[in-house]
Amino acid sequence: MRKMAAVLALTALVVGGMAARAETFTARVTGVAAGDLVTVKQGDNERELRLYGVACPEPGQPYAAEAKAFTEKRALDREVSVEVRATDNEGRAVAMIILPDYVNLNHALVQAGLAWWDQDNVPKDAALKSLNAKAIAAQAGLWSDAAPLSPADYRRSKGLEPVVYAQAGEAVAAAPQKTESAEEEPKSISAKGDAVYTGGRVVNVGDIKFDKELTEADGLALLSKHMPTVATDANGNPIGLAVPNISQIPYASALGFQDGDIIAGVNGEPLTNMNQIMGMIERHKNSKTLNVQIIRGGRPETVTFNIP
Repeated sequence: MRKMAAVLALTALVVGGMAARAETFTARVTGVAAGDLVTVKQGDNERELRLYGVACPEPGQPYAAEAKAFTEKRALDREVSVEVRATDNEGRAVAMIILPDYVNLNHALVQAGLAWWDQDNVPKDAALKSLNAKAIAAQAGLWSDAAPLSPADYRRSKGLEPVVYAQAGEAVAAAPQKTESAEEEPKSISAKGDAVYTGGRVVNVGDIKFDKELTEADGLALLSKHMPTVATDANGNPIGLAVPNISQIPYASALGFQDGDIIAGVNGEPLTNMNQIMGMIERHKNSKTLNVQIIRGGRPETVTFNIP
């Protein structure tokens, strides 16, 4: 369908191909077995999920009860967005969970010092690495202990098998590690962070001829080739995401994008951090109009997309 192709193309352009997530859905959290183990219900189906990229203390370890209570307070009986990224060696789906207030539950646990960054399974996740380092420096939660024992070491000491993620495929495995990164070398441009977006162009997406409907496989390919980086102003303040070689993304030129464009926001919501992406997609996926704020050649403008 033309509309779906347009939405996928725009999503790939604005948020770097995140439309290609392996599986996403909305569900209600019906149970919490541990800080990083929850049960969700979608329709009549229930499934247990492990939280991606984090490892909460095992039952019997210090702060295991606090981690469970944290997840219960934030997620139990609430509708959440689920992004499945892998399958563990016990057959559970491994997922990111976004709360109704658009907070990433996985990240919140690490930030509160109630979970380790699961370095064994996601060694290149820069966002979790950074949050873990900050929690250690702040002696938050379990890091207030002199020498906390990681869940992986605890399991080994008890003769238990380690938790391992069995990825569905290399492309799927690689995507989350980069998508979460907010620590990559930023691109610095001259526009100020308080720039006012004026004027702009209107693009009627229905007038564009699409050769085919973009698929999830297309999105994965776009993600691997066009990973955004954080763009900053002269003072180092983040002002948007820079998408390399944007003109090579299918239909980008027809939609009016050019190489060097900085995607600064969508429908008035600033886009300055990769961690905002999932919530932004959920909020705008059914929009008939997308007002995309861009910075081109150091000058801010707005492009309005009318989607049939």
